[in-house]
Amino acid sequence: MLSTSTLHLISWQDGRDLPHLHWWVSKFVDDGVSPKQGLLKAIEARLIKVIEDGLPPDELVTVTENVQEYMSETLSAPAAAALDGAIEYEFSDTSEAISHLDTESSLSEHLDYLDALAKLTGRDPEMAKSVVYERLSKIEESRHEERSTGFSPSIRRNDEEFGDSDLVSMFSSLLRN
Repeated sequence: MLSTSTLHLISWQDGRDLPHLHWWVSKFVDDGVSPKQGLLKAIEARLIKVIEDGLPPDELVTVTENVQEYMSETLSAPAAAALDGAIEYEFSDTSEAISHLDTESSLSEHLDYLDALAKLTGRDPEMAKSVVYERLSKIEESRHEERSTGFSPSIRRNDEEFGDSDLVSMFSSLLRN
């Protein structure tokens, strides 16, 4: 079933569970059971597919954590390459990775994901973070421009045009009651 296309994966949910499933099968299914190796290969193939189909950064962090915890000794070269490629994309193609983000909060979250991935993988996040900071400053600039162009100062009148007698006239109906 894992190796057929009838099983539809939900990357944000299945990607995080596949490393644990792989670990469970490798530890608890007896080596004498003939489909064990095929099952392990099918799980890993699904993991590769999930990674290559693209994971949001928060899920990439979770999948990386789970792969390190459950598959560090058994990860194949193709699965390691797929995971490394997804991580490298976040660090080297950062402007593309964040092109759909347009709020300060989502970009700030992305900075947190970069820090988490850097901590897990030992990569230097500074270049990628500088791209995010640049995008944040552009958003701040455009927001500042919108404020300044949308503001029109009120017309100041000469103080002599509106005096005490005008105030009394304006509020006299309130004072009578």
